[in-house]
Amino acid sequence: MRISQLNWDLCFIAPKDTASDLKCEVDTELAGLDERISWFTEAKEQDGLCIVIAEGKGLTCCTSEDEFLSSIDPWLTAPCWDWLSGYQLQVIPQVDAGSCKLKGV
Repeated sequence: MRISQLNWDLCFIAPKDTASDLKCEVDTELAGLDERISWFTEAKEQDGLCIVIAEGKGLTCCTSEDEFLSSIDPWLTAPCWDWLSGYQLQVIPQVDAGSCKLKGV
């Protein structure tokens, strides 16, 4: 089985008056995606906008960015994904994952 390192940065932006608690929604949605990815979110308000940045790192069985996006597509139904304004995603195939092998896959 091929193992890849995954790095992502997601940026969610919504008008403050329409996003009740965007950070909570993003945290809830990301918690359901993949338990092998650790992530954290940071929220701030600026110019009447609620901005949430989510950074994640972990391991995946996917070997490309397109394959990873296809694998999570069924989970992208929550309203918070409407506010996704940009992302950066890297899937880096590893020759040898060493002691950090995926368990339960």
